[in-house]
Amino acid sequence: MNVQFNLYNVRMVKSSKKSLISFTLCVSLIFGLLPVFPHEASAREAEIATVQAEISDAEHAEGSVIVKFKSDVDSQAAKTTLEQTSSVKSATESEPDKITSDTAVVEVKDDASVAEAIVDLRTNSNVEYAEPDYVVSLDGDVTEDAQVSESLAGETDEDDTVSLASTSVDDPDVGQQWYINDENSRVTSAWDLQKCDNNVTVAVLDSGYVAQTDLSTNVVGSINFTSSDETDSTDTLGHGTAVAGVLSAQTNNGFGIAGVSYNANLLIVRVFTEKENRVSVIVQGLQWIVENKEKYNVSIVNMSLATTSKSQLLADTVEDAYAAGILCVCASGNKKTDDTYDVEYPAALDDTLAVGNITESHKRNSSSKYGDALDVVAPGTNIHSLSMNGDKYRSTSNGTSCATPFTSAAAALCKAANPNATVDQLKNYLTSTAVDLGDAGKDAEYGNGQVDVYAAVKAARADVKEEYSIFSPADDSALEKLKARYFNALLNKETSVDVSDLGVAAEDIQYTYSSGTTMTGVNALTALTRSHPLFSTLCVGWNSLSFYESGGTISKIKINNYSVNWTTSLIDSFMTKYNEFLEGAPVDGTDVQKAGYVHDWICSHTTYSMTTSYLPDFAIGCIANGKALCAGYSYAYQFLCQQLGLECKYVSGTTTKEQHAWNKVNVQGQWFLVDCTWDGAFTSYGSQNFNHNYFLVNDTEFAKAGDGGHAGDTDVVGNEPVNENFYFANKFWEGVTGTIDNDTWSTDAKLTGTVYLTYIANGGAFSDGTEEVKAAAEYNAVPTETTAVPTLEDYEFKGWFTDEQCTQAFDWSQVLLEDQTLYAGWSKKRKVAPVRLWGADCYGTNLATLKKDIEENGRPNGVIVCCTGHYIDSLSAAALSGLLDYPIMLVNGTSDEMNSTAQQSIDLLSNNGTEKLEVIILGGKFAISEGIATQLADYDSDSNPERIFGDDGYDTNQAVYEWGKTRGDDWNTEEVLVATGNSYHDALGAGSYAAANKSFILLANPNSSNDALIDSASNHKKAVILGGTAAISTELENSLASAGLATSRFAGSDAYATNIKFVTEFALKNGMLLDGAGISTGRDYYDALGSSHLLAKSKGVMFLVALEESYNQPVYDIISAAGGFSNAKLFGGTAVVSAETESKLNNL
Repeated sequence: MNVQFNLYNVRMVKSSKKSLISFTLCVSLIFGLLPVFPHEASAREAEIATVQAEISDAEHAEGSVIVKFKSDVDSQAAKTTLEQTSSVKSATESEPDKITSDTAVVEVKDDASVAEAIVDLRTNSNVEYAEPDYVVSLDGDVTEDAQVSESLAGETDEDDTVSLASTSVDDPDVGQQWYINDENSRVTSAWDLQKCDNNVTVAVLDSGYVAQTDLSTNVVGSINFTSSDETDSTDTLGHGTAVAGVLSAQTNNGFGIAGVSYNANLLIVRVFTEKENRVSVIVQGLQWIVENKEKYNVSIVNMSLATTSKSQLLADTVEDAYAAGILCVCASGNKKTDDTYDVEYPAALDDTLAVGNITESHKRNSSSKYGDALDVVAPGTNIHSLSMNGDKYRSTSNGTSCATPFTSAAAALCKAANPNATVDQLKNYLTSTAVDLGDAGKDAEYGNGQVDVYAAVKAARADVKEEYSIFSPADDSALEKLKARYFNALLNKETSVDVSDLGVAAEDIQYTYSSGTTMTGVNALTALTRSHPLFSTLCVGWNSLSFYESGGTISKIKINNYSVNWTTSLIDSFMTKYNEFLEGAPVDGTDVQKAGYVHDWICSHTTYSMTTSYLPDFAIGCIANGKALCAGYSYAYQFLCQQLGLECKYVSGTTTKEQHAWNKVNVQGQWFLVDCTWDGAFTSYGSQNFNHNYFLVNDTEFAKAGDGGHAGDTDVVGNEPVNENFYFANKFWEGVTGTIDNDTWSTDAKLTGTVYLTYIANGGAFSDGTEEVKAAAEYNAVPTETTAVPTLEDYEFKGWFTDEQCTQAFDWSQVLLEDQTLYAGWSKKRKVAPVRLWGADCYGTNLATLKKDIEENGRPNGVIVCCTGHYIDSLSAAALSGLLDYPIMLVNGTSDEMNSTAQQSIDLLSNNGTEKLEVIILGGKFAISEGIATQLADYDSDSNPERIFGDDGYDTNQAVYEWGKTRGDDWNTEEVLVATGNSYHDALGAGSYAAANKSFILLANPNSSNDALIDSASNHKKAVILGGTAAISTELENSLASAGLATSRFAGSDAYATNIKFVTEFALKNGMLLDGAGISTGRDYYDALGSSHLLAKSKGVMFLVALEESYNQPVYDIISAAGGFSNAKLFGGTAVVSAETESKLNNL
């Protein structure tokens, strides 16, 4: 049922235990029941007594009940049965409150009870169920604290940043939030893995909120269900504000507290103004959240509320939320003096996540309800949060109401980590990773245990995050396998590494310093890590590792902590760039190719920077952030070369100018120097303008004079590596000779050999028909350009380029150090000037158009005949011509016979009457006379032309649409075009598109109903609207959308601008072409209409032009930007398409 409703009316209603406010929602649909007959009285009384006993202890609203009708009950049947019942009020007495489309609150008559009404409703065949309108309470107590100090309420200085377990935040109150720093919750460690950063929305079903600095930024929407003013979401209880603060106070903004979610979006839904309200109001709020899930991207709803009674309506709505992919996180309830410890509703429902409250000592708060339905527990005692009194105040809260938003925030972080996670997955992340408290395993008091935010987020990430593994053992030894496994674990920020299967003893791990001192065990592994070109000193400290041993060998490597800069986001960025590096790497190439690829990749992906936040002294900073100093360049070069199997060393030392770092790399058995810093430091990220001055050079060349770099540094010296562990001795080499690892370093080392230039025709072909030519060239020499030049029809060759898009011309003056692929560049040759098709009048132009049509497409099997006096009938012809593949012929319709030019046209089409046609006449006898129809019968294959017409042009438009559906090839079901019938320009400009795509143009009547248009349009998936709201109203557009069509509108400031919009933003993007385009006047419709079939056959777009040249400039701009057009056609003489227009088109 679609129930229409008015505004809320506020009235007081008594519950069985206390009074509460109820809100009546006036609706136009009324529900009813059949009367009770006397012979049923005794059974009815027994049922009433049973129901009364069931609800006697349940707090509910007196005088009203909730009724849900079956889905097949219409409003009239419901209204009739309601008026006949004896226990509820009729529509004239009190209109029911709508809750959902088929559910409402109805009032009980004064002389009847709630139990009586429930029995009567339940026994009626139209009713699915009936129940009391139970009372729902907010859980927990909020104490508004006194004003906080300015240092806590205001912004902080940078020195006030609070360093937590991992992530640093600058919220000054965070030290008072024990639940943020709790060792079991591990919130800050979770932030290191994932932040919400406004990518996840949590709805808060509560008492609203008070806007303030620490909250407003994260609120994306709000609504009020407690009064007629749905915009009033102001919290008057403080409960909603405190809950929202725990969940998503603005984090790391230098102000107030930190929200657990690290900036999830909040959708505020106000359903309380006192601590209690009816379930019917709660359901309205929850149902609205479900209906607006997509609009606000809601994944979670926080429900810090509870009732001891199970409401079927609330259960159904929670199930709706579950089905929509929304997790309901619910408070288990707080024990009052006279009730049990059983988990309350909706937390007790299967489709929710039930949350209990623990204290700072990880014990269940004595008021927190528990039982088999409890899922998890979370901090909910002495919770420091935001106050409804504004920025300079805080609140302290207790109860499951506080534990619930903590858990909602944890769920939000999981959703951010795995955006595709289902409700069940989110629940599993939180329950399966919880810290076990109480009895082992799940128990009634703690459920699955305390929410471990870090472990839950890690589990969520594991579902979507591929484990990083880039290190392989150097050989098959157990020690090398241990190293590879350990290094990969560092990339994944694992806290432990299982190596129990390898049988490696601690003393097997050794590291020798240049001084000769050897370390073993944990210290040796730490030294290996800190000397690794990727991990360096950035990853772990000296006391970060420990071993677990079993039977004399290491069973587990424990990584106790990571350095603060070794973050998951940094690793993820590194892996993204590293994978990009590998995509183009010549893994099977020569040493030169590998060394050159690493050099060029680093130079083109790095910008020289001294900003420490980019970690410029480290390989991972260079690769992940694209920023580096010389150390970062050199460590990155060493690491990437090693990953490609090249032996490479990091060299640090001095030049005559400053401290510096560079590399030695072993290429084809000889050691060469490489300096990526000086080759690439003066280029920007992504630039190819680096050089190779210091790539694979010897000592002498390294100190050579040149542009920048080491020019004049004749005494370059450096620390030479002495072992594989990347530490360097204090001996120097001085540019003449030296040794490294007992291999002689030759000052005149120089590589010779052959590299290859591969020429790609890039769409063209060489003289022998091939698309590729490969030519040899001398390594380290300037190449000679090939004499073979490819060709491409309609294009001119413009040289060789290093990229397929031809944006970077190849520099023929540079030496070749590796194989190079070059692509032919092309520019379009000047296009052929448009041809003009015209005659002495519109009939003559139509005749010339038909001649061209037959020349290009052959003689047709039929013809569509349109008049020149009633344009609205003729506007339906364009799409029909495409459907039938028939051209359009114009006649002087109101005359008794065709004029001589029209006669020539029909003779042309029919080969002087020898080839009969299917003749289709558009419009009634007032559009095309009976006399002309009689003439046309002589040319018709059945001697009886088909006339399609209606009472007016709009009816004719509908008649053509319906007639077209009877043909074998139906209209395009994907789309329909909608244009005004009040003028012809918009429809004309789309004529060739409509014909080419069999997309019918429905004509809208601005002065009458368009129901028939909407009905026809509903057969299609989308409506393409031509013209602004003056042409096609917003009301009609909305009606089309309501009919299920996706709508798009193309409109300009006038008819010519609308034509340009349609052509550029739609037609050309959907298969139409500039080549073969048509140019026609916008002053009349004849020429453009008659061209529809001809243009459609070559998919040419139609441009409408004016005699006033200012209107035509956009047409020139489009064609000029495309490099001109071919096979274009001008329709009409110079009186309608001026010579000036033709001249400008010719010169584009």
